[in-house]
Amino acid sequence: MSACSPPPSVEVTRDESAPIQTDRLHYVARRRYEGVEFSVPFTYTNRSADTVFLPNCRVESGVDLDMALQKRVRGQWHRVWGSGTLLCLSPPVVIAPGKTYTDTLEVFGGTPGKQVYPEFEVREVEGEYRLAWTQLRGPFDAARYPQGDTLPLDAKVSNAFALTVGWGHRRR
Repeated sequence: MSACSPPPSVEVTRDESAPIQTDRLHYVARRRYEGVEFSVPFTYTNRSADTVFLPNCRVESGVDLDMALQKRVRGQWHRVWGSGTLLCLSPPVVIAPGKTYTDTLEVFGGTPGKQVYPEFEVREVEGEYRLAWTQLRGPFDAARYPQGDTLPLDAKVSNAFALTVGWGHRRR
């Protein structure tokens, strides 16, 4: 860590049973404009016996990640940020049983009250977080919208990680 990267305010241990695994247990959000930004590389492993599907809107330019950040507040997980999603429909990303999907969630969250969206719904950004993949679905049904039922929450969340806020430059 550099001088611009404060130590985590919470200690977390990796939950290997979570279907989404982040590449680290500590991230530093950078202050930008009227909010903060950071990236979370992750890998999802389909540990179910069924194929799961990720509705998609941008086949040519990458997947439209419809994900949320949940923050642990007084022992409970609360949704505090969500990515926007495009309102179009391309063929879904298919993840067979036992297969993995790797991507990076790019997070920008406006500071509450600054009218910059998407917005963090908490003033204290630092803390313990996890990813929740809101639109992971199965089984697929092309005849209906939204093409399948969302998976239970425990089948689409990550291990916990610590988030601190620093003033450092983006790593290259």
